Amino acid sequence: MLKSRKYFSMFLSLVFLLIVSCEFDAKVSTDKDSGVDFSQVIEKQELFEKKLNQIVKKLDNLKVSVDKMSSSSNKANNNKKNERPKRKPADPNYVHNIPQGDSFSMGNPNAAVTITYFFEFQ
Repeated sequence: MLKSRKYFSMFLSLVFLLIVSCEFDAKVSTDKDSGVDFSQVIEKQELFEKKLNQIVKKLDNLKVSVDKMSSSSNKANNNKKNERPKRKPADPNYVHNIPQGDSFSMGNPNAAVTITYFFEFQ
């Protein structure tokens, strides 16, 4: 987004320089009365300026709508972050029953406490 703004501002500055230079050239040539008619060029320049102004207005409207969308999406994201599901607190006294099945084991199979170590060979 930042690069597009940079290029757009460069484009506008070049257009401005073009317009200013055309106006200066038109004034100089009409002052000299060289016999060249610049009325068509001036009309095209005015038309170009009108279209450029329309484009700038549309870009401003788009920027405002994008700013509104980004601000509303930020609010929605903040609400989602605040509405995290509540976890059940950990119970240190809970006993997990893990069936051994045909798994390899060491020690007494009838022991009161069994430590289970899970690993996967892949």
